[in-house]
This record gives sequence, C-alpha cells and structure tokens, in this order.
Amino acid sequence: MVDLDNLSCIVGHHYGQCLISHRYQLVFVNIPKNGSQSLKQMFRPKGFVYDYTSKHDTRGYEYITILRSPMSRFISGYIESNQRAYPIMKTFNYWTRPESTDRMLACLEQIPPKFYDEHLTPQVYFLHEININTYLCFDHLEQELAPYLNIIGVRKILKENISKLKDKQVILNNLTTEVFDMIARVYSDDYDLYNRHCCH
Repeated sequence: MVDLDNLSCIVGHHYGQCLISHRYQLVFVNIPKNGSQSLKQMFRPKGFVYDYTSKHDTRGYEYITILRSPMSRFISGYIESNQRAYPIMKTFNYWTRPESTDRMLACLEQIPPKFYDEHLTPQVYFLHEININTYLCFDHLEQELAPYLNIIGVRKILKENISKLKDKQVILNNLTTEVFDMIARVYSDDYDLYNRHCCH
C-alpha cells in the first residue's frame, strides 16, 4: 500500500500538472509513461496549457486520464529511467550492476517508500484526490481517445517516446516469477485501479 500523503517524486513530473483547455472544458491528468508526451505534442498546439489545476477554475470540467497495465508501464519506465540516468539514481546500489534479473529486483527494492523517478512512480500518485470522470486505457488508446481528438481537431495520435525494441527485449529476458511478484507488491494500488477501470 502506497502512503500517498508522504510520497514524493524527487525529480520530474509533479502531482497536479495537467493539460487544461478552457475552450473545451477538458482536463487531461498526465501520468508519465501513459502517453503523456503524445498528449502534450497533440494538445498544446490546440490551446491546451500544461499547468497546475490549482491555478485554474476548472469547476464542471471533464477530468480524463489514461491508465496502463502496471507490468507494461514498469518495463517501459525502467528502460527510460536507465536512459535518463538522473544523478540521484547513481547513488543507489543497483545502478552499477550489469543488466540482469538481480539488478531489476534491486531497483524494485529501492523504489518504495520514496519514488525517485516519475517514470517508476505509481499511477495512483498522480491521481491522488483528483475526481476523475473518464478513464481511458492505454492498450485501446486510439479507439478511446478518438472522440476527444475529433472535438479538439486532432487528426491522428502522435506516438512519442516509444521504447526501442532491442532495449525492451533485454528487459523481457530478465523477467522471472520473482520479478513479477515484486512488481505486483510494489504496484498493488495500481493493479487495483487498473483492474477496476480497464479489465472489463
């Protein structure tokens, strides 16, 4: 169970940052690794601002977010976290280990209770105390996002920041039952949220 009141991201995307449109009365609550870069690239040219909702009057607006399978998101986030190599990460004991199952397990052990990288922070953190009206699922994003793209005038989804197949295959080769079990424990709240809104 994640202690959301005491959870903090050391770097990157902070709680409360959203894509806001007063014209369309829409608020997209961005979650890193859930298409957030694509949304920014598509919506900013259409007048959306990327800001804290606390600075705007969004009463009556539709709040939307995208959920992703915790397993898929962890793999993608782990790859990006390695590529970005934030200085704080290099202080952790797993950093200098060669890529392996043991390295991945050591990373997962290091994550809670303070998540040091927004790409590995639980999805529930970014939704804490936000009343979401509509949940979209990453696996069906083109279909589920289409009505909003039509309203806004975006012709197609831009796919940004996709993990390289070679990088992903290396990680997939290191997945074991022990890694699956630890991901399930670390991201148990995300699994609950995902299962409620995306598994039907």
